[in-house]
Amino acid sequence: MTTRQHLRTLITAAAAIITVLTMTTSCLSDDKIEVVQYNDAAITSFSLGKLNRLMHTTGSKGQDSTYTASVDYSSYLFTIDQEKGLIYNVDSLPKGVMTDKCIPTIGTKNSSFAYLKSISSDSPSYIGTDSLDFSVPRVLRCFANDLSWSKDYTVEVRVHKEEEDSIYWQRKNSDSRLGALTGLRSMLWGNDIVAYGTDNGKAKAYTTNSKDGNNWTEIDMPSATHTISMATDGKNLYMLDAERDIYISADGKTWQNMAKAAPVKRLLTASRQALYALAANGGIMASEDNGATWTTETLDGTADALPELDINAVTVTSRFNADLDIVYLIGNRDNAEDATCVVWTKVVDNQNATATQSWMYQPFTSETWHHAPALKALSVVPYADGLLMAGGEGRGKCDEEAQQKVWFSRDGGLNWWTDSRLFLPGNMACSKTEMTMTADKYGCIWIVCGGTGEVWRGYMSQYTWQ
Repeated sequence: MTTRQHLRTLITAAAAIITVLTMTTSCLSDDKIEVVQYNDAAITSFSLGKLNRLMHTTGSKGQDSTYTASVDYSSYLFTIDQEKGLIYNVDSLPKGVMTDKCIPTIGTKNSSFAYLKSISSDSPSYIGTDSLDFSVPRVLRCFANDLSWSKDYTVEVRVHKEEEDSIYWQRKNSDSRLGALTGLRSMLWGNDIVAYGTDNGKAKAYTTNSKDGNNWTEIDMPSATHTISMATDGKNLYMLDAERDIYISADGKTWQNMAKAAPVKRLLTASRQALYALAANGGIMASEDNGATWTTETLDGTADALPELDINAVTVTSRFNADLDIVYLIGNRDNAEDATCVVWTKVVDNQNATATQSWMYQPFTSETWHHAPALKALSVVPYADGLLMAGGEGRGKCDEEAQQKVWFSRDGGLNWWTDSRLFLPGNMACSKTEMTMTADKYGCIWIVCGGTGEVWRGYMSQYTWQ
């Protein structure tokens, strides 16, 4: 049957229905029933019901297997763009949902009615109790009930291509220059990942765009002496060298010397208020003029609980108040009796400086059930409204194996949980004492491996979905 014949059949059937309704109205005229014909058409709602989903499971012997389950997806809302004639679900259906056999429920305006166009032609298909294929975008044609006008809608039933709550890793090109670094650390600087350390006593730093990862460019460092540390406020790079000279750069090429023999021994991180560093004589110091001058910070705890090794410092904006910065200082003490790392926090109020808090020590006690391990090459990064932790082999009395687990804190560093959904690349080759991890603004985690120079980029699926 040709397209024209299909359409004629459709119109004839619709006209017959209208004729019957008109005759019925005539017979029941005493009851004042009136059939109104409209010349406009629109789809006002679209929803799905039960669909089959391919599910994966693990058998008793560890073997992978699959099965099919029928699941109700009527709660997934569909957006209808009347102007563009589009119907789609913003929240994609889970991976594995089969959309080739759908029975949609469609609402229309003014008794208009919708038909589904064939995938290969203009031929219409009736929407009723028979399943329809929405595995590819389909066109719904909505007719006015007087058959004088119609409107087309393109329907796209979106399905995730990745599992939710799953982590995916991609190996980038290895770089022997990165593998040669000791004291290996990394951080996010604008859109770039910076990895730095020391190579044969010389300060070295390399950068790659967070959309790349395969190509690393060496930063022209202002001092060839051993780099004690680097930090960033997101815009500027800061460097502290072995003579405790502090430099600042906005582009990684031109550097300005801000201070000579500064009273600090390691740069940490920056909030919107200040740059922070460990003091040369103990404690924490802050600078509000890019490292030129320093003041001593107040500690709510003893200075002997400050970290000395594997130091991480990160700043995040509070989830509950955009005016607040939360600064975390996490690392290890040089103490063979320790099995856990140490955690310090500071809350910075950017609207009210007098409300800014002291640095608070958060000891692990019997009230904190999930302690953070003391790992060599410890790395902590803000991720998914929490903090991620990984590292090499354990220090002191910590007996954790190198690069075997990932820990996650949802409560500001008080408790750290392992989660089967979080894991490091299974074939990753890293030094047990040299590894660094950071995260970019696109929801991706970056790992640079000491010794081998391997570079890995990973992400939790739902945190990168648009």
